[in-house]
Amino acid sequence: DRNGEVLRWIRSDAGERYIWKPIESIPTLLQKAFIATEDKRFYQHGGVDLVAIFRAARDNIKHGRIVSGASTITQQLVRLVHPVDRTFFQKFLQAVNAIRVEGKFEKDQILELYLNRVPLGNNLLGVEAASKIYFGKSSSQLTLPEIAVLASLPKAPSLMNPYGDRFNRLMDRKNWVLDRMLQLRFITHKDKEGLE
Repeated sequence: DRNGEVLRWIRSDAGERYIWKPIESIPTLLQKAFIATEDKRFYQHGGVDLVAIFRAARDNIKHGRIVSGASTITQQLVRLVHPVDRTFFQKFLQAVNAIRVEGKFEKDQILELYLNRVPLGNNLLGVEAASKIYFGKSSSQLTLPEIAVLASLPKAPSLMNPYGDRFNRLMDRKNWVLDRMLQLRFITHKDKEGLE
């Protein structure tokens, strides 16, 4: 309306809701939370993280099943834009396309595209839409625990559904996100202790 208030939020043809937000309007701490959980070497690799691939292969062989993935934020963005089956060949093509994306876009552009497209459960795409629905406010107003909740969701949006019956699992993942941010020095002990 004339005061900037949303009158009605219409879903896309696919039934999804999103609100695009430029990267400079997304809080740095929120950006870092997603980097910490999804791709800690985001600013160091060229689309594919070989260190993560070898770590995931080692872990998966050790456990005899898939317990760890190695997709970078760029690879995840490629999968969001062009969804395909998860075959070995498709993963290879995804890696090639991720390298191409890294050659065409700046890191902040890639992160902006990802943070505005990432599925966060309940047909919500992107951090702004999820922030509005789950917390009733803009992502720029989120607290550190709320940021950690949003960063928890991409791992398994339906399993970690804030409205679901596995709320304890979501809280465990939120705590893991906070520990990870602390480990990567994105937050301090004082920041984390202030939450307890």
